[in-house]
Amino acid sequence: MSWEDEARYFADKLRRAPPPRWGPFRPFEVTAQLRTPISVTAGWIALDGLLLHLRLLDVLGRDYYLLPAKLNLQGLLPEEQWAVPLARTGPVWHGSVSVFEPASQTFATKTYKRFETRWTGELREKRVESGRGRFRAYALTQPYIPAARVRFWGCGDVAEVRRLLTTYVQALGNDHRIGWGAVNSIEVTECSEDLSLVCGGRAARALPVDMCEDYGDAAYLAYRPPYWHPANVTLCVPPGARCTLRREGVLA
Repeated sequence: MSWEDEARYFADKLRRAPPPRWGPFRPFEVTAQLRTPISVTAGWIALDGLLLHLRLLDVLGRDYYLLPAKLNLQGLLPEEQWAVPLARTGPVWHGSVSVFEPASQTFATKTYKRFETRWTGELREKRVESGRGRFRAYALTQPYIPAARVRFWGCGDVAEVRRLLTTYVQALGNDHRIGWGAVNSIEVTECSEDLSLVCGGRAARALPVDMCEDYGDAAYLAYRPPYWHPANVTLCVPPGARCTLRREGVLA
């Protein structure tokens, strides 16, 4: 099957799904209590990217796990099927990046991968090459943060955000299949102020510089999901940098 056929299959399935119907949008806070340290490769987790991942899982079911890692379906779908239950200003969803608590520096450890010889008595091949190929052994340096909890802020359909997070999230971050970022509980509560874009005069997520009246730093960053796609990279104010939004065009 070609990548065009794969894209068409998933696009057709998503197109046939009922369009989402969000409730009223309100500011909220997400608190995830962790059981194990969290591994991250990009420095933070974006709430909008996490929610899009969960929406696709919700719609596609088991087929979600067949999605090719680098297949961008965005241009093949109706706009409503690429939406997340968050308010939006232009192309930017009202969802912050993760805040790890207590604040801690990032540490590093090594993850070792090797061929496991248990339960291999029935293999037809009695020789397995560990120096190359799919069974190649390696040691991978793994960054991690010994956080007890993760917080996000957003503005959207609180009930739908709560449903997605509490139904599907068992772990956060990278390599949770080997134990990183295990989640003990998730709480989503309404709050009085939308802190998803700017919090305390600091950018709460990557914000394109043309959305900002004043800022203290800028870098080329992805600002919307899918975060791996080069088309979503532009000059942004990074999370934590001093930032003042332009008044025009910003949702209340």
